[in-house]
Amino acid sequence: MISAYSSGEMGVMRCIVVYVSKHLGNTKKVAEAIADVLKCECKEISNIRADELLGYDLIFIGSGIYAWDFDKRVRSVISRISTGNGKKVALFSTSADPNGIKYHRRIREFLKLKGFEILGEYNSPGEFSFWFFKRFILNKGMPDLSDLKRARDFATSVLNKAEQGKHSP
Repeated sequence: MISAYSSGEMGVMRCIVVYVSKHLGNTKKVAEAIADVLKCECKEISNIRADELLGYDLIFIGSGIYAWDFDKRVRSVISRISTGNGKKVALFSTSADPNGIKYHRRIREFLKLKGFEILGEYNSPGEFSFWFFKRFILNKGMPDLSDLKRARDFATSVLNKAEQGKHSP
């Protein structure tokens, strides 16, 4: 069982999950699963200031994949931070493409240039319907319970990695 990590108590890692979720709310489902297992805050990225993110030890950043990339609001918030100063970050996304993790490249490189340390990445298939073909649906019902379990396992793994780094010399 994971204890509360958002409290900011001495020796306890403060973490937050921030995300952008449009269309069907797929990314919000994954964000809430991650926040639930870590017992940390979960906010839509438009509800947090860039400088607030630097108050956390571990930041999970999520987005649906739109036009082969993270939503532009993620980059907009991160661009307001002069330096990540080694803050630990994990990326997650949902996409129609079952191999959507390949679309993390641009945001991953942007975060690295800003001085953030990337601890892990996760992608879940997300339900997607073409607006002009209402009956054509990809990944119907996803993310499903097994996808959300994988998201929770991912979050736990990232937290363990962050905690190991916190105690090393």
